Amino acid sequence: MTQIPDLGAIDAKQSSFSGGSRYAPRPSQPRSAPPVPEPEPLDPALINRRDNSFLWLALVFLLAGLAWLGLAQGA
Repeated sequence: MTQIPDLGAIDAKQSSFSGGSRYAPRPSQPRSAPPVPEPEPLDPALINRRDNSFLWLALVFLLAGLAWLGLAQGA
């Protein structure tokens, strides 16, 4: 058998560990974040609009799937 000690008899002031630090907390100084530079505006002429074939293909498959589900529900 294991004997469990009675911790109720220990006074919080007399214990070696009271859950706090024995050192006074150092006053914290607020740190200011460095200013974030504004991003340069993006030129719309530089946007690549030709590689959107995947999006069109995904849209076709999505619409075909929804149509197939609609037909499967109606039958």
